[in-house]
Amino acid sequence: MSNLYLELKNKQQTEFNSFPIKFAFSREQEEKGLEELGLASANEAIGIGGGGFIRESDKQAFYDMLERLDKEHTQMLENPKYVVDMFKYELANHEYGYTYDLEPTLEACGLTEEDIENNLVLKKGLAVALEEYENYEEEI
Repeated sequence: MSNLYLELKNKQQTEFNSFPIKFAFSREQEEKGLEELGLASANEAIGIGGGGFIRESDKQAFYDMLERLDKEHTQMLENPKYVVDMFKYELANHEYGYTYDLEPTLEACGLTEEDIENNLVLKKGLAVALEEYENYEEEI
């Protein structure tokens, strides 16, 4: 059975990975990354956080991509199967069975407790995911 959340996550990761981004944690890596981007100096690049940088000329395309990826996820939050798949994946990914702390799961989904309370699809999806997760934990 397919996982709609993972399908979108993988598609978006592939798109992100294909964008001309370089990461540098040393001067040598920065110089190599600038060269690979075809830049003469660091003045032609902008940082994107986490040691990443892109060409200044790609700035708008980068922000447009991030906005579109976020919009795709937000639109999918209207799909009950996507929501259940998302919560089940992130509950397991953030070891809910050990911590019983929802905060890391919600953060990974880009949501708050208030978002859940104010959206019936999210509220029901989380309830289903928690029930299925707990039943799975009891089986093993």
